[in-house]
Amino acid sequence: MIGALGLGAAFVTLGELVRRRYGDEEDSINVLPSTFSGAGIVTLYTAFLSARHLYDLLPSDLTLLALVGVAGLSIVLGWFYGPFLAAVGVIGALVSPFVVGGSSDAPHLLFYYFALIVVMALAIDAIRRWAWVSVLALIGGFFATWMLLISGAEAVHALVFGFIASVAATAIPVLRIWPNHQGSMLTDVIHRLRGK
Repeated sequence: MIGALGLGAAFVTLGELVRRRYGDEEDSINVLPSTFSGAGIVTLYTAFLSARHLYDLLPSDLTLLALVGVAGLSIVLGWFYGPFLAAVGVIGALVSPFVVGGSSDAPHLLFYYFALIVVMALAIDAIRRWAWVSVLALIGGFFATWMLLISGAEAVHALVFGFIASVAATAIPVLRIWPNHQGSMLTDVIHRLRGK
């Protein structure tokens, strides 16, 4: 496990060193930073999951914390490197609670964890203008919430998640608390349809 963690950290460090020296543009040589860092993130995910499932070295709560840390690192690296690492981070963060397994006395906290992941992905969209990262996080977040609901979690927390995700999806990408999207509002359309 220590060797895999060292290898993953070395790949991420190598990717960062190459990015700082040569950049990370569209040329064939300059995609190496994203490749190295992506390999490092995948290696870190694999190290923690194998430590949990193959060797039983880590308890489930520590494994979840480690996977969330790797997902956070991937999202931060995605801001610098490109959308691939951001997508790996978002998917990894959404899937981690289900992959780790185990049981929890407070499964409702996962709704707020998924809301945090959605807000982080929307912040990536606001900064880098990658709308598909927002779509990925929203679909994944609502799917994960649905999975929690069918497993018996309390529905009131799912409603709070839905409210947070809806407000965040409306306000964060345009960086305004009161959005000013183009086009007619729903109430205007309904009023026009009633008038006909």
